[in-house]
Amino acid sequence: MKHNWRKTSARLYIGCVAAALFKSGHRNFDAFIEKVNNIIPNWKNEFATDGEITDYMLWQRADKAIRYESEQPWRNPLKMPFWKQAQHDVKNMKSTFDFKNNCAKQPAVIPPTSKKTSPTAAAVCPHCGLKIVLGFDRERKTRKVAGR
Repeated sequence: MKHNWRKTSARLYIGCVAAALFKSGHRNFDAFIEKVNNIIPNWKNEFATDGEITDYMLWQRADKAIRYESEQPWRNPLKMPFWKQAQHDVKNMKSTFDFKNNCAKQPAVIPPTSKKTSPTAAAVCPHCGLKIVLGFDRERKTRKVAGR
């Protein structure tokens, strides 16, 4: 079954944590999964509605996030708000994401948009005040919406 990694902010955050671990050199499968489970113990619960998700799927997502430019959290406009928080959480080995309200506990800073994306609007999380830029991708001619 295919899992939508962009469906919720929590899923975007989980992907960013996985990419941050992978980028920091934790590429051994067993050690990687152990660290993810230490940081986010119940991460699989976020995917319960889409069917079963395996540890290998998360490891594969982290590998893909590092190799492909469009998936890199420091370049992808949907993941950018969660990237610095994920790096911080990996460094401290503790999650600061509020899974109950599906938002970051502390607002992240939105970096300037790239040349490919022109901002058209901004959404604000009612729980934490996180600003997420909604934009238009000129190359793909598609609308980018946060959390979808």
